[in-house]
Amino acid sequence: MTKIRNVLFDLDGTLTDPAEGIVRCIQHSLNTLEIPCPAPDELTRYIGPPLREVFVTICNSKDKLLIERAISVFRERFSTVGLFENTPYDQVSEMLTSLGENYKLFVATSKPQLYAEKILHHFSLKQHFIEIHGNDLAGRLDDKAELLTELIERIKATLRQPGIDDIRIPSERAFRSRERALREGLEVDRLVYDALVALRALSAPASVDGRRASRSSSTSL
Repeated sequence: MTKIRNVLFDLDGTLTDPAEGIVRCIQHSLNTLEIPCPAPDELTRYIGPPLREVFVTICNSKDKLLIERAISVFRERFSTVGLFENTPYDQVSEMLTSLGENYKLFVATSKPQLYAEKILHHFSLKQHFIEIHGNDLAGRLDDKAELLTELIERIKATLRQPGIDDIRIPSERAFRSRERALREGLEVDRLVYDALVALRALSAPASVDGRRASRSSSTSL
């Protein structure tokens, strides 16, 4: 079996629960633009997809000017307040410290890198990672496959280690359904998988109104 050297983590829904900040910033954007706003519970399902897709759906419009305006207003609040309305899952720091003794750790998130770095620094998690690789504000890497490919190629070039077989990606999708992840070719190392499952059981975060929220992979903000 190939020796595992590198572990890639998603951010939203894997290391931290961003529901409160994302929901409140969507509400702020829609209220500012006088667009009807769904209930908070309904808004939690938009944690995951790229932000442009989110506003196309919520606004029921493909008007580029409207969508970009909605994103701009969202970011007015998110960049100063919303990104810190976020909660690391219980024992994440301890888990990363333990894994860091044997693996090189990376973050691969569709969230703009600017925000991802601020969040991880704010919660004293940034030091655990060799690199934080995120999107840009223009959405160049909204496609998560392209983002992962770019990071993996950089790891291979920088660390001069053999290919993708050495990289394990314990994303939200992976530890929610290991079998599904395996079918998609993302083999999750058992040690990391078990640690994340245990972490999920301990944390069980709630949504903004106190009920459990569903989570998906990182939102591209």
